[in-house]
Amino acid sequence: MTLAASRRKVILELLRDQGAVSLSELSLRFPSLSTMTLRRDLERLQAEGRCTRTHGGAVLATGSLELPYSVRATHNYRRKLAIARLARGLIHPGMTISLDASSTAYVLASHLQDLTELTLLTTNPTMPVRLSFHHSSQVMICGGIWRHVAQSVVGPMADSFLGHFKVDIAFVATRSMSPERGLSDADLMEVSTKKAALRGATRKIALMDSTKLPSDSVITVAGADELDLLITDSGLKPGLARRFKKVGLEVAIASMSALDLRSDARSA
Repeated sequence: MTLAASRRKVILELLRDQGAVSLSELSLRFPSLSTMTLRRDLERLQAEGRCTRTHGGAVLATGSLELPYSVRATHNYRRKLAIARLARGLIHPGMTISLDASSTAYVLASHLQDLTELTLLTTNPTMPVRLSFHHSSQVMICGGIWRHVAQSVVGPMADSFLGHFKVDIAFVATRSMSPERGLSDADLMEVSTKKAALRGATRKIALMDSTKLPSDSVITVAGADELDLLITDSGLKPGLARRFKKVGLEVAIASMSALDLRSDARSA
C-alpha cells in the first residue's frame, strides 16, 4: 500500500468514527502535508463514493446522509445569498410569511431585520436568537420535536401550529428538487412540517440553489405544479428552467458573477 493510500485509509477511518472531518483537523493530523494534498485526498475519496466534500472538509457518504446545519450554513453560501437577495424583493411591510429551517431561509431572514410590521413564522427556533428584527415585527416559533442535525422543529405539534395560519408567502427549501418530482426530502417528519407550512400559503416559493437541481429524494413534499415560483441561481444547468416551466412552475434566476460561482465550487 502506498503512503497516499495509507493516508486515505486513515482519513476514511476518521470519517467513519466522526461522520465528518475538516481540512484543519487533517492538517494537524498530517502536519508535513499541504492543504492542497489533503484536499486531493478528499476529492479522491469522493470520486470513490466514500465521502461528500463540504466547505472546508468532508462528510461520510451514505445513501440517507443529512448534512449537519453547521456544514450547510456555509456550503454554497454565495448562491444562497444571491437567492435571498432576490427573494427579499418579494417581501413588504405588513406581510405574514413563513420560513422553514433551511440554511437558505436563514440567509433570507438575515435580510429582513430592518423590515417593519412583519409577521414571521419559523420552524427554526434559533433564528430570532441569532438575528434582531424590527421592534414592530413579530416572530412566531413553532413548538414540537427538536431535530438537532437540521436545527428545526417538526412533528404533529409543529404541523398543527402552522395549520392555524394563513400566510402571504411560504418559503421552503428541501434536499432535492426536479421537474418530475417537485420538492422532495428524506425525513418523514420534516416533510410533513414543510407540507403544513405550504398548505396555508397564498404563494408557495421554493428556494433552491442550482447544485440541488435536478435531484430526487424518497418523499415528495410538493409537486412542481403545486408551487408558484422557484428561485435559484445562475449556475442552473442549461435547459432546466424550460423543463420546470413546461410543468407549470415559474423560475426566477438570481444572477451571480463567474467569480462567485467558481468560489462556491472551490469551497465545496
